[in-house]
Amino acid sequence: MDTFFGHTLCRNSVINSAAADVDVLGYLLFLTTDATQPDAEWIVEDVTEGGTSTTVHGLSPLTTYYFKVQAHNAVGYGPHCPTVIFRAPAREY
Repeated sequence: MDTFFGHTLCRNSVINSAAADVDVLGYLLFLTTDATQPDAEWIVEDVTEGGTSTTVHGLSPLTTYYFKVQAHNAVGYGPHCPTVIFRAPAREY
């Protein structure tokens, strides 16, 4: 995942194993307004279609969102990228 809302989320969320040469099949985008929640409670969007970018709709104005990405390939899922914080501007998306 390269950019999201103008932010670089991560470039290397791939499985660190002997099969690291396996192509990335997609990404999971995790989203929440409460970064203290466990991962199971974050909203998860599968970004398999469309390559390395996506658009998230329905963000509330002046709300802080936390995003992180996890790549997956034929071997499994890689580590999460560091969390990116985004504060939505004063208009709806």
